[in-house]
Amino acid sequence: MADVTIHREQPMAFFKTRVEEALDHQGVEASDDSAFYLVSLLDGFVCPKGGYGDVGPHPEHPLGELLLLALHQRGARRFAMLKLAGDLSLFLSGFFAASLERRRVDLRYYIHVGESAYGNAAADCYPRSGAPLFEELSARFVQLSDVLHRVAETCGGGDPTNLLRLYERWLVTGDGRTAETLERRGVPTVATSGSVH
Repeated sequence: MADVTIHREQPMAFFKTRVEEALDHQGVEASDDSAFYLVSLLDGFVCPKGGYGDVGPHPEHPLGELLLLALHQRGARRFAMLKLAGDLSLFLSGFFAASLERRRVDLRYYIHVGESAYGNAAADCYPRSGAPLFEELSARFVQLSDVLHRVAETCGGGDPTNLLRLYERWLVTGDGRTAETLERRGVPTVATSGSVH
């Protein structure tokens, strides 16, 4: 059904509805700027517009390498590379979390890169009026990633029935909504020394 809907709506309108529903479902109170950023991020990955300019390394390079290279740049190029690293980390950790679990690096890697990239982008943001957005993206990266994960589930991109993946996600993110889903399905979520709680 979502496939039919996306063809009838513009991607921005489609994702706006899905992000608003996911924010409400996850109980995340994001600023209007952050909510719009998530919508724009999803739209940008569906309909690429080349918004990163010539940032040098291609997005298929390892995110850690992209972040490291960004930190050695200056000015607009540094900001663009940091934004790209943050955006890729947020999109991948939210929308493709299940497939990340089968790779050499896990979800924590993407979270760390994303938080760091957005935090540094906030410090470099010009004009400074844009800094609070990137500070929020950094500080609430896990919650916003969980929102994108919910969007993926509602669009058919996630696998909400796979308890093992849900449990592994909960261990990494500590997301309360994921814990509730697990509890409803009979899987206890007791905090351990290895969890994020």
